[in-house]
Amino acid sequence: EMVPVTGVQTCALPIFALAEPVVVIDSDNTVRGDVTVTMGVDEARAKLSDPRWISETDASGTEIVALAPQGECGVYAHTSRTAMKTIHYTVTWCPTDNGWRSDLVESDTFESYSAVWTVTEADEGARLQYSFAMKTGMVVPQFIINRSTRRAIDNMLTNVQIAMGVP
Repeated sequence: EMVPVTGVQTCALPIFALAEPVVVIDSDNTVRGDVTVTMGVDEARAKLSDPRWISETDASGTEIVALAPQGECGVYAHTSRTAMKTIHYTVTWCPTDNGWRSDLVESDTFESYSAVWTVTEADEGARLQYSFAMKTGMVVPQFIINRSTRRAIDNMLTNVQIAMGVP
């Protein structure tokens, strides 16, 4: 449809209004993200129960293999290929009262690693909050790691939001 705008003809296109994730870096270098989805809380928690679903949805290329569980926690081996090196790490994936928590078991690169998903009620469906902190043994300035991590989390949350429903 052509719409006149001050004498100029333009093509009217539908606008995909995405309530974009908000991602910040805290002073302790924890990267935190927040996004709202239309999926209900229980269904969102169920989707997030499997880190392989998150990786497939994110399409970041991280390969995840389930190992033997430890009690109520899953254990997963990850392989992430980056421009600098291939990173191998194993984490636990444990339920919390309102989401999931992942902690480092072993790694050839990470000195520490912690990720937490919190899922709570929102007017439109569910609010997903993600926090991620890591320290590497690589000789790379922390601000570069933070910037790269912030961008990756923003992309992940955007893809998860699209998969779970954009409000």
